[in-house]
Amino acid sequence: AYGSGPSELTAAGSLLYFSAMDNTYGTQLWVTNGTASGTVRLTTNDAAYGGAMPTEIAASGSSVFFAGYSASQGYQLFESNGTASGTHMVTTGNASNGGMAPAALAVMNGKAYFGASDGVHGEQLWSSDGTASGTHMVTDINPGGGGLSPSGVVVDGSRLVFTGNDGVHGRQVWSSNGTGSGTQMVSDIGGSSGSDAYSLTVSGGLVYFTAFTGATGFQVYQSDGTASGTVKDTSLSTGSTNVPGNLAAAGTSLVFTAPGASLWDWKV
Repeated sequence: AYGSGPSELTAAGSLLYFSAMDNTYGTQLWVTNGTASGTVRLTTNDAAYGGAMPTEIAASGSSVFFAGYSASQGYQLFESNGTASGTHMVTTGNASNGGMAPAALAVMNGKAYFGASDGVHGEQLWSSDGTASGTHMVTDINPGGGGLSPSGVVVDGSRLVFTGNDGVHGRQVWSSNGTGSGTQMVSDIGGSSGSDAYSLTVSGGLVYFTAFTGATGFQVYQSDGTASGTVKDTSLSTGSTNVPGNLAAAGTSLVFTAPGASLWDWKV
């Protein structure tokens, strides 16, 4: 009578993965081929504690990576190929502190990239091919200050774009080819206070995002991955509280919401 509360719907191959709840196993990972008989539960983890509670589901071919809960290991990275036997925990680090807590999962070239903490270096960018031996930390930036704290990871061709804080420039837009040496800050908007960049969206080889400066308030920016190619697109009357958001690519346009509950269309 309360429903299953399906969420995190993610298409991978010909299947749809999602998180849903039943009265026996709590919130678990499910998969469906679009039929009732083809809708099955993939995990039964820790039902006594509310279930695996999968989040951050990201497609990798016909499989998915996701963040899930284990009573013994905390929140860790999991992978599933759409079968119960093919669903497994990938990481086990930092278990005494609640797990590695993967966040902002994105998949590039078959590997999962995500923010996580091993309990030593703060929250850094990590990479995984779905095996324990193939999982490693990509960045080691600002370890004494909580780490780079990557957020909003998106894939633009052969690069990852995300926001991070190196402890010097505040939260800015960063780019990575998946290696530590190939990870660098793209923009320096707003000085040491940072730009509070968020809502990163890829369209036409460019990344669009919202960022803040004291002079212009929150505006929509675009970037080609270089500092010189990062420019402000809008001049809205936003101030420090009215934030353009919900950026979404739509054909040759970028659609977003802006102050006054209005919908805007930027021709890219």
